[in-house]
Amino acid sequence: MVDSSVVVKWLFDEPRSDIALGLLNGRQHEFHAPDLFLLEVINVVNKRVRRNLLPLADAIPVCESIPMLPIRRHPFHQELKAAFEVATRTGMSVYDAVFLALAVRLDVRFVTDDERALQSMMSSEYGRYPKRLRDFQP
Repeated sequence: MVDSSVVVKWLFDEPRSDIALGLLNGRQHEFHAPDLFLLEVINVVNKRVRRNLLPLADAIPVCESIPMLPIRRHPFHQELKAAFEVATRTGMSVYDAVFLALAVRLDVRFVTDDERALQSMMSSEYGRYPKRLRDFQP
């Protein structure tokens, strides 16, 4: 399972993109994510356009490619109650907690490059689920 911080690294050259792309290209894992990731990643593309870091003409094909990524999408609304519980126990945002709630329900680890969310998870009862992107070898 991956969160949006990893998916963004599949699309743009950022620190640790090489590691994220190694996960994608190695395909030793089945990727899952709440369908909320689509909006989160497209929002990152939008921010890049607004900040003049990405021309609109280049952004459109990126946005069109996101639904084609090899990620099994799960309806985020199915995780809302559990996400609320996770958020209140960890201090995480409900957005981030949806990913963790899905990982708990599927009983899978998930990869993230979001250090703030990771710290909240690692210091909670959910510490066995997240894995730092940087801990993978490219």
